[in-house]
Amino acid sequence: RQGKARRDARTRTYTWPLACTFPLGDQPMNKTDSYSGPERRIHKLYVTRNTEYHVRKGVCVAVRPRRSEAWFTHHHAIRKHLDGVVQFGSLVPIPGPPALGQRLYFVEGEEDVLTSSVVAILRPPKKVVAQYPESP
Repeated sequence: RQGKARRDARTRTYTWPLACTFPLGDQPMNKTDSYSGPERRIHKLYVTRNTEYHVRKGVCVAVRPRRSEAWFTHHHAIRKHLDGVVQFGSLVPIPGPPALGQRLYFVEGEEDVLTSSVVAILRPPKKVVAQYPESP
C-alpha cells in the first residue's frame, strides 16, 4: 500500500508512508477553552505531502523533507514571509492564516514560493525548534 495512509483505530492516528505521524482530533494550534487571551505561540509547523515548513512570527526559518530529519540549507522559502494562502484550483493569493488543504504563499521582494497543499498544522516540539539551522 505504497503512498496511502494507514489508520490506527486505537490511537486515532494516521501514519503516512513517510516519517511523520499526526494525531487526529487534536487541534494543537487552536486556543484551548481555559485560555481566552491573545495567541502567544510564535512557532508553527506547516506540513505538506513531502515537506515541513517551520515558521516563526510569520517568517519561514527552516524547511526539511518529511522523509528525513536533515534540514534544507538553501530552500527558496527560507527567510520569506508567509504572506497568505492559495485555494485549490486558483493562482491568486489570499491574505490570512493557512488552513488544511490550502497552499502556502511565501514572498520576499520579487521572488515568491507556492507550496503544495497543507495536510497538517502543528506546534513544533521544543527539541525540534532548538535544532533549527542558523540562517545563512
